[in-house]
Amino acid sequence: MSIFIVGMGMGNPELLTQEAVSIIKQSTTVIGAERLVRMVDTTEKKVYISTRASDIYDYVKTLVDEVVVILVSGDVGFYSLASLLTKFPKHAVRRICGISSLVYFASLLQIPWQDVFTVSRHGRQADIISAVMAHPKVFCLTGGSQTVSSICQELCRHGLGALKVYAGENLSYKTERLMEGQVEELCSCPFGDPSVLLISHTPTCMPSFPRYGLDDSLFLRSHVPMTKQEVRAVALAKLGVTMGATVFDIGSGTGACTVELARQALAGHVYAIESDPEAQALTRENIMRFGLTNVTVVEGMAPFAFSSIQAIPDYIFIGGTKGYMRDILDSIYEKNKQCQVVITAITLETVQHVLSYYEERNEYSVDITQIQASRSRLIAKAHMMIGHNPVYIMRAIYKEVSHGDL
Repeated sequence: MSIFIVGMGMGNPELLTQEAVSIIKQSTTVIGAERLVRMVDTTEKKVYISTRASDIYDYVKTLVDEVVVILVSGDVGFYSLASLLTKFPKHAVRRICGISSLVYFASLLQIPWQDVFTVSRHGRQADIISAVMAHPKVFCLTGGSQTVSSICQELCRHGLGALKVYAGENLSYKTERLMEGQVEELCSCPFGDPSVLLISHTPTCMPSFPRYGLDDSLFLRSHVPMTKQEVRAVALAKLGVTMGATVFDIGSGTGACTVELARQALAGHVYAIESDPEAQALTRENIMRFGLTNVTVVEGMAPFAFSSIQAIPDYIFIGGTKGYMRDILDSIYEKNKQCQVVITAITLETVQHVLSYYEERNEYSVDITQIQASRSRLIAKAHMMIGHNPVYIMRAIYKEVSHGDL
């Protein structure tokens, strides 16, 4: 049996590749959404209407010696159903490219797309605010309740209403519609489902933020402890979170580290675990202040709060443990033995606890950095350097993936 997963583009049959047309013509079974199946001639072919990967897999298992074509919208590699069709043996499957909405839309606008950052709000909750703040061109798929107007309203709430935006509806159909303007101008414009957006700006239009170490003054705070800017810069650089990572911030405090981690893991998710109600509230306020949507505040104490989190962490930042350091680390490594960990401490006792733990776990390499920052302060008519407490930054990396000392 042969299985072909065919990208059908946006819906106009004239945009199908010649290879796709040829394979569909030779097929004996056609599977896909009703809209896509209507695009092809199914005379003398078996037809199965479904967009559920599990149902498609079960149906294909009942077939013998068939040439099966599974139709998917857009391109097979761009937010596609094809990414869920992984149970078929690779040797039995071929994927046939289609024209994605990004490629088609960019060609209409005569805009190069090699530098476009993509997000999807079609059945997903991507953090578009952080994406727009970090990238000069952002393409967004909409769908369901996530419409052009609702996304533009969200951008306006975060002070991004003056940015340029292009919107497209019914791409490739005779009813295709394009609109160009400022984000604030599209807040009340009705668009059909699905539609697409391209938000564009020059780097000078956006606030300038460092990669690591946001200024302390940018965060709301009370008497809840906050990791200072200089320490955050070094500690988070040591952790080196990647864009699609899942991160646990244990003992989030004001949420300063949570915010920075979420800005680094734009396509991932951060879980801020905090037991103090006042700190939980501050973390939420600072998350809102930066317009982040890829953060979940978990109320409770680590490691006991881990039971409410289904995700497996890639990175852990530990700023406070309430005496449960060993239990926290044990729980983390049960989830992912290769999880990268950074721990900050101000006492020698905490350093000793960490070292004694890893003495029993020789599969990890540990390095320690001590940082003591001083800031100038105007006293009378002179500037004096006022020192902060020294902070120990401890990093533990599974030896098979160790990157060496920074």
